[in-house]
Formats: sequence, structure tokens, C-alpha cells
Amino acid sequence: MRRRPNTSPNLRRSFALRTVMDPCASHANKSVHHQAHPEKLGVFYGNTQRLYFELFERRAYKRELSPIYSLQPYNLTAQEVPRFNVNITLAYVKVIELAAQSQEIDQLFEFGFEWTDPRFQWNPDDFGGVSKIWLQMDSIWLPENSICNAKSIEEVVPIYQKQIELRYDGSLYMDRTLYVSLSCSMNLGHFPFDTQTCQVGFVVYNYDISLATMDVMIYNDFDSQGNAEWTILNISAGKRIITYSDFAFEYAFYTFVYKRIPNFYIWVIAVPAFLLTFLSIIGLFWVSTSVDEKLLKLSLGLTTMMSMSVLLELVSNQIPKTSSFPVIGIYVITDVFVIGAGCVMVVILPRSRMATKAKERGIQSEMRRLFTSKTIILQIELTWHESPKIKMMKARTYQKYSQKKQQIRAQYFSMKSDNRIVDRLLDFDDYEYLGRITVGTPPQEFNMLFDTGSGWFWVPSTNCTKLACARTHHFDPTKSTTFKEQGDDLITGYGAGSASGVYGNDTITIGALSNNPLALPYTQIGLANHFEVGIPYLPIRFDGILGLSPYYSFMGNTKPVLYETHGYLKKIFTIFLEHRGHKDGVKGGQITWGGVDTKNCEKEIHWVPMAAKDRYNIKVDGWKMNDISVNEAGIVLADTGAPVLAVPQEIFDEWVKKANAKTFDKFQYYADCSTNIPIEVKIAGKVYTIKAKNYLRETGGEICAADVIVGGVLGVPFFREYCIVHDLEKLRLGFAKAIHKNW
Repeated sequence: MRRRPNTSPNLRRSFALRTVMDPCASHANKSVHHQAHPEKLGVFYGNTQRLYFELFERRAYKRELSPIYSLQPYNLTAQEVPRFNVNITLAYVKVIELAAQSQEIDQLFEFGFEWTDPRFQWNPDDFGGVSKIWLQMDSIWLPENSICNAKSIEEVVPIYQKQIELRYDGSLYMDRTLYVSLSCSMNLGHFPFDTQTCQVGFVVYNYDISLATMDVMIYNDFDSQGNAEWTILNISAGKRIITYSDFAFEYAFYTFVYKRIPNFYIWVIAVPAFLLTFLSIIGLFWVSTSVDEKLLKLSLGLTTMMSMSVLLELVSNQIPKTSSFPVIGIYVITDVFVIGAGCVMVVILPRSRMATKAKERGIQSEMRRLFTSKTIILQIELTWHESPKIKMMKARTYQKYSQKKQQIRAQYFSMKSDNRIVDRLLDFDDYEYLGRITVGTPPQEFNMLFDTGSGWFWVPSTNCTKLACARTHHFDPTKSTTFKEQGDDLITGYGAGSASGVYGNDTITIGALSNNPLALPYTQIGLANHFEVGIPYLPIRFDGILGLSPYYSFMGNTKPVLYETHGYLKKIFTIFLEHRGHKDGVKGGQITWGGVDTKNCEKEIHWVPMAAKDRYNIKVDGWKMNDISVNEAGIVLADTGAPVLAVPQEIFDEWVKKANAKTFDKFQYYADCSTNIPIEVKIAGKVYTIKAKNYLRETGGEICAADVIVGGVLGVPFFREYCIVHDLEKLRLGFAKAIHKNW
């Protein structure tokens, strides 16, 4: 805090109740003196206690009673008792924020207040030479001088922690540090080279000028600080009398003059506007316009004008909607007018000189080659984790878990009139491949399950308090500077689990840990406030689901993340999954966005048209296992979220028989790990073989869990055998043999 003149700073910051016998003595000398003569301390404290008793007990001081002499005559010249006066001293000010858009300014002030209360006068000789003491502020009557034009005032230091200096002549002094938000009218006609003026005014509402006055001044060692955008040019103090019909009072004020530092606006708006205009004019008139070239040049001019409108929007976002249009806005509009005039001239003026058409076409061809020859490829590494399902099998707890899961599934069937919850084979207990993304600015990292069977994208939010959420990372929208609320409801369902919440928009980064990450701004994100995994104690590791479906019929107006990449990458991606069985947390595959994975997939690709545009459905010609064949055509779904291979009933029954498979719940089958029965599926005339090692998973013994069920899904076992290329441009899927180095 800044101090009143002739007051030692060291003395003003010591004890809660401080007194001084010799104002001229140094703090260090008194410390030595007190240590050397402890008996004098006892006398000293005894005198201060007697003084305190005299002031507050014998004189019956009441802080509720004002010391202002209320019998003053209204005629100021006839007053015999001096009017009550408060001296206000400005010691420090710092500009926190000056918002021209809302015409508000936030500042930090340090004021000193001094007044006289005759009830506190005493003779120092009667109390051992004690000439002043310090008391807690909340024990003393305080004058009501307050800032009258503030929207809000906050005490930086609570009153119960502050102290008042009390002198023997009855004068009192206190410091106050205030965070003040002021409303000031601003003239932005010269923005960003403008200066603004704002007053901080003090008034006394309950006492007219005949009873109370005040003086405002600036401390000799006054200090002021601006911020990165504003500096304080000048500060002055003054006061005037405000008179009503039957009441007059003083209005004391400090006037602040602020000057904007325009560097940001010069480099972000003025210089780019000049460069855009200059380069646009060169582009319009450097070569004489031919008839074939006019439309191309006109497009250049219009594009530049659109860019200038962005700069103009930056200006409009910084100023309030007033009649004074700023000079920088006039400057940008002038640039727009110049470019517009250039476009008009390009259209109406005849050609004077032109280069040969061959040369023009050569330049255009070279430009197209430079901008279209490079293809962006983004690769996301997937990590393999042993699924909770297999872990429970190894721990011999899966049977109890499965029984509970089937009860929950039955409840979903009875509660849902449609099949939205149960039409997916994805269960939260049987996932193995996860990839990392980041959400927000600064980025918050999440381990995601990439699911080609749905288009929803969601992560748990900080509002999720379910047990399942306790095991995951949470997205905190308050910590992201790019997050925008949307308000639409999120409702998803998968097998024996579900997620619900709200939607928002933020930047997500795919391949955040790679050398060429892709940031997708303003992407729709589901914030799961309610996350059920079906079984409360299920040990999950993934944070959310990123759907890769091109469109999902139950999603309503929700736009899949895949759509957001189309402006940056080609509409194609490849999924490669490795076969892992013993190590947890190792590399387990890769998703290649914008192209074909030539490292993990063989060159020969067999293309098959998609049976529908909203899912990765394809038509199969038939199935075969040993001597049993099913030659009826059908539709199957290629789904990374499904951990199983779903086959026709006849194939499944034959497989159970040949593999001597067993089950205890009619859902999960088990077979000997030495089983070697391949399953074949015929697609567009080509036979694809799924080996047993890709649909059998070890459970800690000679018996393996079999990922074969009845249905029509090419799930994870098929993806381990073949890379699948998803071509959304031509609505087709491509199958290539996966390259596994360790097989």
C-alpha cells in the first residue's frame, strides 16, 4: 500500500494493534531496545491498554454514532464548529481492462482516507508518551464517502483484516485497495488512435454541504500503470457543488485520460488491408485483361473483398454500435471500394496488350499442378489393450458378469420401442483398439474407440459423476478458449451401455501425437453427462467413442466427424488391425486418413460397392465352412466396433459342432485353442478366409473365447485378416490382405 506523508512504511506493517512512543526512532533500534528492555514493553502495553480503556470504555464510544455535528446552521458563514471533512488521496492506479465494446473500464485503486473524530483526542503525556495506535477497521465508525459512478466495487483486502491509524489529536487514517468497474461514455471516432476520458467520483449521500465536505488530492509518490493496450496520459483532481431544490452536496472526482496503443490494430488490420489491396490491384492490372481471363480476375477481386470484410468484422467487434465510425473502419471500406472499382474496370475496359494464350495456359496449368499434386495423408496409431471381457474370463468372473448383462439387455428391449439401443453389437466390455485425439484449446487428451458402425462423437464431461466416468478423462469446456455451447441433446446407445448429455462445438485434433496432426475447428462434440456401462464395476479404459460412419439414420441433425475432414483430406480412409494376445498397451494397428495404407496392406485391392450410403453395408454372395455352404445373398456390416464375426445360422451350427464349442449363457461360446477351422465369405465373386486365430482369444488356459455368433457382421476378426479401405467419394469398400510382420 502507498502511505500518507511522514509515516514510516515499516511501522505501518507490523502488528494487528501497533503503537508508537517515539515516532522518530527507527524500527531496527526499537527491535533491539525491546529485546534489551522487556520490562519497558510491559509498561508500553499497559499504557496502550489504559488508553484503549479510556477511549472505548470510560468514554463509552459507540461506532454506530456519527461524529458529525448535526446542529450546524445551513448558512456556511455562521458556522462556529468546523464542518466534518474527509481528505481522499489517490496513491496508485492500474488499468486492468478497458472494453470499448461495452464502454466499461476495470481498474485497481489504492486510496488513502483521513478525517478527524474529536471523541478520540487524548494527551500523550497521560499515557506514557503514546501518540498513536492502530485499530481494526471494523471497530471504528467510517465515513460514507463512496464512488458514485461504479458498476461494481470489490474490496481487495477484507475490512476485518484492515487497520486504521488513530492519532492523539483525533485524526484517523486508513488505506483502501479497491477493484472498481466503471461505466464511461467513449468516443471511438479516431479508433485505434483514440484517447478516452473517465471520471471516478465520490459523494456523501446522507450529509449536505453544511455538515460534511471532502478534498481530493494525488499522493506525491503517485504510481500509475496501464496494460498492454492502454496507457494513462494524465490524472487530475477536482470537486464541485451539486445543488437540488432543498439539498446541496459536494461531488469530488479524479479525471483519467487514457491513450490506446494501436500497434495490434496496425499490424493485424491496417497492414494486411494494405497488402491485400496492393496485391489485388497488381493481380487485376499487371497483365492486360483478355476476354477469357476476365472472369478469373473478377473472382480474384471478389475473393479479396470477402477477405476485407473479415477485417471489417474485426473492427466492428471492437467498438460499440454508435454514430461515430472509426477511422480504421473508413480505411478498410476505402480499400474495399478501391478493389471494387478495380473489378469494375476489369469488366468494362478493353484489352490493350496481352501475352500469348499458350503462355497464359502454361502458367495456369503450372498453378493447378502446384496446388493439387500433393495429397495430405494422416496416420493415427492405435494401441491394443486386452479387453475387460477377456480379463474377467481369466479371473473367472465373467459368468456372473454375463448373467447381469443379459438382464440389462432384456430391460433395454422392454424399454425401447425402436432398436436404437440394441441394434449395435458394440459392448463396452469387449473393446481392444484405442487411438488418441485431443479436444479444445489448449488441448485435452482422450483415448477413443474408433467405431465405423456409428457416427456419434462424444467424450465424458466434468458434469458426469457416474462410477464409469470416474475411470476416464473428462473434458472441461471452461478450460477451452474455443468451446461454444450448442444446447442440443446427446442420446446414444450401444449393446449393454449408453451415453447422454448435450452437444457443443470445439476444435479437435486427430493424430495429435503424429508429425502431421489435423485440427478440425468448430466440430460438433457430444459431452456425456451420464455414462452407463451396464455393470457398475466394469473396468473400462476408453474415454469416449469417435464414430466413423458417413451418416447414421438415428442421428438427426448430428454431423459425423468424418464430414469435417472432407475439406482437408480426400474422402477415403484405411483401417488396419494387428493380432495381439499377450502384451497390453502395445501398437495394435493404424487408421490412415486421406489415402490407402501401403505399409500395412498389400497392393492388390478388391473393390465392392456399398449397399447403402449411411452405413458400411456390403452385399455378400455366400458363406462356407468345411463342407457346409450357404449360397444365399445377404447384406453384412463392416464394423470396427463389433468384436465378433457374425455368420448365418447354418454356418454357426456347423462350427459349434466341428469345434465342439461350449456355452453357459447361449451368448458366449468357448472352444479349444488348438481349433483350426477357417470360415469363408464370398464377396463380389472373391473368397475371403478368416482363420481361427483371428476369431479365437486366449483366456488363460487351453480354452479360448470364440468371437463367432449368428448374424451378419464383419467385425474385428475380419479386420485382423484384411485391411478395409473406405472410399466415400465413390461409395465403395476395398479389401486388401493385411501384412502382419510377427505371424
